[in-house]
Amino acid sequence: MSNAATTTPISVNAVVIVPNTQTVALTYSNGTGNATQNAAGSIVYTMLAAGWHFVGIQEDSSNGAALNANFSYTVSGDRLTLTLQDTDATQGQFGFKFVVSNGTSTYTSQDPTVINRPT
Repeated sequence: MSNAATTTPISVNAVVIVPNTQTVALTYSNGTGNATQNAAGSIVYTMLAAGWHFVGIQEDSSNGAALNANFSYTVSGDRLTLTLQDTDATQGQFGFKFVVSNGTSTYTSQDPTVINRPT
């Protein structure tokens, strides 16, 4: 028996630019930005930090897991919501970095992780 599709909401509450870099530190409503999926579904990230929006994501395959084989994403028209669709087909940890902008410059985040535990 498979689990029903899930939706995991996570908000980005604050964005802090790391001095002298093109990197930002994000503060998440769940503390880490990480999500554990036990079934196919979506992880919905909402940008609440004033003046910031999502551009996309960048794969971090340093752990050897291919993000693009298990995930796809869409950014809403107002660029304040990024929905990560997870097939939950492959067990493992999948890292990625958000690409965000303040309207002037583009930055990458430290990477959250999605942990897939298919049943």
